[in-house]
Amino acid sequence: AANDAEFFAPIVEGDRLNVVEEVVSVSPEKTTQLGAGHFVETFDSYRRDDGALVATNRNTLFRFTPAESS
Repeated sequence: AANDAEFFAPIVEGDRLNVVEEVVSVSPEKTTQLGAGHFVETFDSYRRDDGALVATNRNTLFRFTPAESS
């Protein structure tokens, strides 16, 4: 549904990155034409081995069970 990335430092070939992904929120169940499900927002922090924060990513997905076709 949405994705927002920020980069704070260059990432170059050979960098080893670590990521921590946090679940920020889960919506109450919603029903759309796709099916019933939840909007899930996550926040990822990317760091080099030296601990420097190089990027973040906020992502919102709609996780759903597909509606039956008529």
